[in-house]
Amino acid sequence: GGKAVMVRIAVGSGCEAPSNRRLTMTIDRMTLKALVEKGSDEDLLREMMAYVANRMMDMEVESLTGAGHGERTPARINQRNGYRDRSLDTRLGQLNLRIPKLRTGTF
Repeated sequence: GGKAVMVRIAVGSGCEAPSNRRLTMTIDRMTLKALVEKGSDEDLLREMMAYVANRMMDMEVESLTGAGHGERTPARINQRNGYRDRSLDTRLGQLNLRIPKLRTGTF
C-alpha cells in the first residue's frame, strides 16, 4: 500500500492584508500538491526542504523590507533586487535555493 503523509505549513508573516494572505495560502497549497504528486520520497523530501527554506527567506525579506513581494506601501523601508541561485549540500542531497537580494544592505 501507499503511505499517507500529512504536512501542515503555516504561511504568511501575519503582517499582510487578509486578501494577500488567502492568495499566498492558496498558491502554497497548489505548490505542495505538485510536490506530493512528483514522485519518490527522497525527491519529495528534498523538494520540500528547498521549498520551506525559500519560503522562510522570503518571509524574512518581507520583514526587512516592510512589505510583501510586489506590495506597494508607504511603510516599505527597502526594496527587493532579484535572486541569486545557490545550491546547498545536505544529507538529503543538493537543494537548489533562491537567495533574495535587497537594493540596500545584504541578506
